Amino acid sequence: MGSQPRIVAGDCSDIHWGSGEWIIVDMGFANTKASCGVAIGDSTPQNMWYGDLVKKVIKAAQEDKREYLNLLLEAPLSMAFNTCENPVRRSFEEVKHEWYLRAGATTMLGAIYLIDRLNASDSICKVRLFEGFAPLSKVDHAKIAGALRKVVKQRIDDRIVKPCDILKRGSGCVTPAYRVTNGDGKIPPVVRLLQSDLC
Repeated sequence: MGSQPRIVAGDCSDIHWGSGEWIIVDMGFANTKASCGVAIGDSTPQNMWYGDLVKKVIKAAQEDKREYLNLLLEAPLSMAFNTCENPVRRSFEEVKHEWYLRAGATTMLGAIYLIDRLNASDSICKVRLFEGFAPLSKVDHAKIAGALRKVVKQRIDDRIVKPCDILKRGSGCVTPAYRVTNGDGKIPPVVRLLQSDLC
């Protein structure tokens, strides 16, 4: 019998500020700039290089003394397919901002690597995953992380997409993007921003 996964999908009921420490990330995956926005707890959101983000998250998961660390990544953590097994847009995604295209595919790759590094690390606490979604914008990464934190703190219910509502109308399936990294096989809920949150 295998060990229990240390990295699991969070539940909608876990999306509140008192459910554990929160690390909220606007995920970037670049080697020429600080492409990630990071808000840890109540600290001032900051821009960070991807490699520094990986180290920071691992260190937080090793040092956290609570039962769970909540990790919200503004990157696709689920994938939707139609009945022909072709990728399709998820219910909350915009045209040209689908999970399988451009920045969506790039940030998903960065998120999968981060989750895999976490999973391979020693002595980490249990980590709950949540997906964040921000509309296409030229807003600073740190500001996006801060806006996502505000939604979590205020528990704005109409900004939370349940896993059962991720698939667009019609038949098909949704699968977690990180299953290959020994997660629990469940789909994280999505905390989404509106354009008005970034003004």
